[in-house]
Amino acid sequence: MKHLIIILAGLYLSWRLTDLASEDVLSGMVAPIAVFVFLVALLAWLLIKTGLSGRDSAGGFYGGDGGGFGGDGGGGDGGC
Repeated sequence: MKHLIIILAGLYLSWRLTDLASEDVLSGMVAPIAVFVFLVALLAWLLIKTGLSGRDSAGGFYGGDGGGFGGDGGGGDGGC
C-alpha cells in the first residue's frame, strides 16, 4: 500500500508541474517524463497486485491449446 501512495503522489505532483509550452526544463521536459514513468509504475503495480501473469487457469498461454502463443504447437502430420 505504501508503494501505491508513493506512485500516486508522484503522479499527481508531476502532473501538476507539467507545462508542455514552458521553456523551463523542469516543467517542459522532466515533469512529462516523470508522468510517464509514474504511469508505467502504476500499471506494473496493478498487474502485480492483481496476479496477471499471462497464463490462463489451464497453465497455457491465452487462446491456445497448450502450444505456445495460440497456435497448434507446431505438430506435424507426417508430410503428406
